[in-house]
Amino acid sequence: MKGRLALSTLAVVFLVAASVVGGCADASQGGDPPLTGVQLIEMKCDSCHGIERIDAVTYDLAGWETTIDRMCSKGADVSRAEEAVIAEYLANR
Repeated sequence: MKGRLALSTLAVVFLVAASVVGGCADASQGGDPPLTGVQLIEMKCDSCHGIERIDAVTYDLAGWETTIDRMCSKGADVSRAEEAVIAEYLANR
């Protein structure tokens, strides 16, 4: 009897944990849409560089990736995912 109770308690704990984890994953998918290249530039780049300065440069994708990496080494707070969106936008505008 004691073994069955422990097993059923463990099963309940597992099911509750699985539903909580599943709920968190589903909730994050329903959040805000990802930011666009323009929005990220305004948030992440415009504080140090005016939009005019950024618009004046015409690099290809590799050039923008290198430039953004250099800016990150100087303290720009840009994630790898944001870098990809920014570089893609700037290379294809």
